[in-house]
Amino acid sequence: MNNHQRKLLIVPILHAKEDMGSLGVRLPVTDGYTAMVSDFWQEVKKRLKQRINGFTGVKIKVYQDGLPDTKKELVEKILNEVQSPNYELLRFLKEKGAEVFGTEDPELVKKEYKFITQILEEQDEKEKNKLKQAYENKADELLTKRDSYIANRIDKTLNGADQGILFIGAAHAIEEKLPADIQVEIL
Repeated sequence: MNNHQRKLLIVPILHAKEDMGSLGVRLPVTDGYTAMVSDFWQEVKKRLKQRINGFTGVKIKVYQDGLPDTKKELVEKILNEVQSPNYELLRFLKEKGAEVFGTEDPELVKKEYKFITQILEEQDEKEKNKLKQAYENKADELLTKRDSYIANRIDKTLNGADQGILFIGAAHAIEEKLPADIQVEIL
């Protein structure tokens, strides 16, 4: 195997409500889900700590679902402000020398946010259902565009001697959009 083949570890994630920004306070989340998310992230952190000990002599590049590809200062601000298990792990990796990248097209993230916000804010049930249907009609296309952008972002920034780590939700289908020279492993 080529020692300079690019490597990407994909970490499937569960979103905590804190990951959703201002939407999170409006989303219905049960105590059971919160406990499941907490347990999930404890296990991810344990496994990832074991893995990064083996990443000696390589630069770790971290990519995060939902984190916009924008000015470095804004990425840093978001990274420091979001108080969720996912972002705690990103900060831990950064402390270990990893570079955290803004990963998603900001315009596509805004579009999805706008759809969800409209649905949550609508009081009339008939209108709410229309908005839900409109979102469902666009959701696959939005996700496909987001995945293509993420794959392109990784392609442009992940070098042969680097180890990439992508934190991404289960609805995404990123693997099929990545270049063939990126060796993918799922945590």
